[in-house]
Amino acid sequence: YAAYKLGASIIAEYPFYARVYGMHMHILDIMNRDNEYRAILEAFRKNFPEADIYLEWLAEFYMTRDRSEFARIMEAMPLWHSGKAVLESYIYLLCAEKKYSRALSLCSSAKKYPEIKLLIPRIMKESGDINAWRKALLEGITGRDNSDYYYDLGLAEMLLGIDPVMYWKKGLSMERNSALLRDISDIYENGIVKSNDFYKGVYTDLHPEFLWY
Repeated sequence: YAAYKLGASIIAEYPFYARVYGMHMHILDIMNRDNEYRAILEAFRKNFPEADIYLEWLAEFYMTRDRSEFARIMEAMPLWHSGKAVLESYIYLLCAEKKYSRALSLCSSAKKYPEIKLLIPRIMKESGDINAWRKALLEGITGRDNSDYYYDLGLAEMLLGIDPVMYWKKGLSMERNSALLRDISDIYENGIVKSNDFYKGVYTDLHPEFLWY
């Protein structure tokens, strides 16, 4: 509450101090003071008619209030104005609406937040394109020690009829738990069905990337 009072007093005394508006409106958003939020937004737009950063604030505001309005604002807002959380939420919204091409385009264009590209394999998986999902995982693994990537890659291999054990063993080896690695490998490689009803063991060992042409 003290931060709210301070922000309100600064804006009242220094209405052309642009920087404080965003911070104060974030507080109003958290406090659910929607009417005050809109009034401060209008004051900002009146005092700074050329500024378009207010779109980022509006996106944050409607992200948790109105799905349609949030989507409309995101379409109108320059990508470089978008915060990471807002952009990520919009990408998930696009996936929920099965607009996978648009979601992938945003992931590739978000230079400001390179980590957004990590969503690409998940979008590929959600789209149902297993080959594209597998390819994205293979590209993402390069230079990245992430056991989750190897686990997902194993799943993609299995769905394509390729033996997933190689990648699963690699992922498990990164967990530095030799006992777990030994037990899981025994289940996967020796077909202990009672311990495992997921891996059936009927897969080819032919990994496409290892072929010679």
